[in-house]
Amino acid sequence: MTLRALALLIGLFPAPALAQAELAPGQWSITTRFQDAASAKMAPEALAAINGSNETRTVCLKAGEFASRAGELLSVADGRCEVANREWSGEGLRFVMRCIDPSGSPMESRVTAKLAGDSFQAQSRMSAPGPEGAPFTMTAIVDGRRTGECPAS
Repeated sequence: MTLRALALLIGLFPAPALAQAELAPGQWSITTRFQDAASAKMAPEALAAINGSNETRTVCLKAGEFASRAGELLSVADGRCEVANREWSGEGLRFVMRCIDPSGSPMESRVTAKLAGDSFQAQSRMSAPGPEGAPFTMTAIVDGRRTGECPAS
């Protein structure tokens, strides 16, 4: 399983999961860190390349558009995901997400998120069939923070 394929498994926030949440408009920095990757059938070098890797992107949000763009902003493109067992409590959200990545591989994540107007943090514990059917597990930590106003366009 390549790092790109693994990244495609992490669709953390499909739009319906956050329809009740709203974040402040402006420029946002979103960083996803991968850790605790494990599989009995993956080479130690492949696991080491995953563990500690991260991706950061910058996005601009207009007022009121987070819920409608959450899937685009916080999930992985090309992944097909369904959310189940969604539970809101205070500033938090928990749900189970089942996805099929573009290669057709299934993945299940247990996601917890804490949301605030100018920041959010989520943790997703993922499991999927790995090489030769051996289980593959990984944790993704997603941090988002508002960094200021959007650049003038």
